[in-house]
Amino acid sequence: MNLLNLTTSLFLIGFSVVVFLASLKFGFGDLQNPGPGFMALLCSVLLFSLSLVVLITDLTRLKKKKDDQEEMKVPIVNWEHLKKPIILVVALAVYALIIEGIGFVIATFLLTFVMIVTFESKKWYKDLLIAALVASISFIIFDRWLQVRLPPGLLVM
Repeated sequence: MNLLNLTTSLFLIGFSVVVFLASLKFGFGDLQNPGPGFMALLCSVLLFSLSLVVLITDLTRLKKKKDDQEEMKVPIVNWEHLKKPIILVVALAVYALIIEGIGFVIATFLLTFVMIVTFESKKWYKDLLIAALVASISFIIFDRWLQVRLPPGLLVM
């Protein structure tokens, strides 16, 4: 276990509790008629559960390490560790800014392509194909199946 996992897990557990309490204020409705806090409630429960699993796993490892007399090491955070998350945060910010102007499909295609290239690029034509499939399928799911109004932008359908 390292100190970074411990602090991150505790922070995310606290954050999920705050989101859970805020979602209760908005009301979550039921499955047939979800309220404004429904998705936030589900996400907070999922985040809490996953963070708790990481925390328990790491604490179990810590107990085993204490039995072996090993020290808890603090990881060194450098540019190589931060480069990909920073690119992702910038890409999400740009996505939020351009989605209204160019539309859901094109903005989602560009975001997905940047994410694939940043994290696990294969060949450029495969990356383009995967990004196109993700954008198309997400459009079909949200616009056609769930009937969510999406910004049409340049591609009016």
